[in-house]
Amino acid sequence: MSKFIGRQLYRLRMGQGYYTIIVSTITMIAMVKLAFNISLYLSIFLFLIFLLGAFFLGYYLEKKGIRTHETLKAVEMTHRYVTIADKKRYEFEIILFSTLLEAIKKKDKFDMSILEKRYKNHLKKWSPK
Repeated sequence: MSKFIGRQLYRLRMGQGYYTIIVSTITMIAMVKLAFNISLYLSIFLFLIFLLGAFFLGYYLEKKGIRTHETLKAVEMTHRYVTIADKKRYEFEIILFSTLLEAIKKKDKFDMSILEKRYKNHLKKWSPK
């Protein structure tokens, strides 16, 4: 039973990998189309060429057993603990992202003084007392 479940999980992982390849290819074609203003037919043709190339590359890497950066990062992350430095960095990234979202929602120009104030509060929170 465990062998069957393992096979199904492996197939799910492969499916997610192919989904990622397709989404990345579509994003890349859309960016190329915007940058170079190419026709719709050429973009469809490029999509098919790049998609087939990505599948063949993925198949080759899978057969040769070459581990991707994401796999190595996942192995590394399973064997390490979240540190205080990680928490500080993640919290500041959330502060930065929320400040940007507020500026976008208000349709205002990004105000650095708000970010500086939040950053000083962030430093004050994490500084030794």
